[in-house]
Amino acid sequence: MASLEVLLNQARDEGAIREDVGAGEVLMLLCGIAHPTRSLPASLHPSKESDLLRVVLDGLRGPARVTARAD
Repeated sequence: MASLEVLLNQARDEGAIREDVGAGEVLMLLCGIAHPTRSLPASLHPSKESDLLRVVLDGLRGPARVTARAD
């Protein structure tokens, strides 16, 4: 967890991640994506999982760094 906090601190310093996100939140988000998607039918993988991850990562980014969806 300490290594993740160091990484998040570096990202904050560069403006690449929101100021109010900590290691605990990131771990809960990743678990929240990984656990439910394991039980989804194969027809929903991987695009739905990657869509969820994109939404989470966009939410973690600093305001000027949100990406556009690549359709």
